[in-house]
Parts: sequence; structure tokens; C-alpha cells
Amino acid sequence: MTTQLKKNFQFETQQEILEILKISSSTLYRNIEGEIWPPPIPIGDRAVRFESTETKLVIEAMVAGKSKDEIKSLVRQIKKSRTSGEFQ
Repeated sequence: MTTQLKKNFQFETQQEILEILKISSSTLYRNIEGEIWPPPIPIGDRAVRFESTETKLVIEAMVAGKSKDEIKSLVRQIKKSRTSGEFQ
């Protein structure tokens, strides 16, 4: 069985995301529930991280003035891309 994965994953902690966005933890999780921000990736029993490329894509969309619906669409695409890896 062959698995194709993105190369060079880089991750950010929740605290790093909060510092970048200057928001509270509760606002971050409201944004995740509202599909305005991609959900974290579990990396252990009690640890999660945010993938840096995904973070960059969403911030770039925000800076570009994309609408909430356009950002929601981007977040849905990000979530879908996580599960669409090719397995042989």
C-alpha cells in the first residue's frame, strides 16, 4: 500500500494562532465551528496543532477581503483535502 502525503508539514500551536490573530481561544473555536478557520489536527492524545499552510491560506483570504462565504468555502476545501489522500 502506498500513501501520498503533503511534504514538509509545519505546525503551529493554538497559542501561536491566537497571537497571530489577536483573538481569544473562545473566538478561535467559534470560528472553527462556524467554518471560518480550519480545525486543529490531533497529534497525540491531548495535543493538537494547526497546519501552517492552511493558516497562511486563510489569513491571505482575509487580507484579500474575501467574504465570509468565500472563506467558509476555502475552509471546507481545506477540510476535504485532508481526507482526499490517494491510497493504493
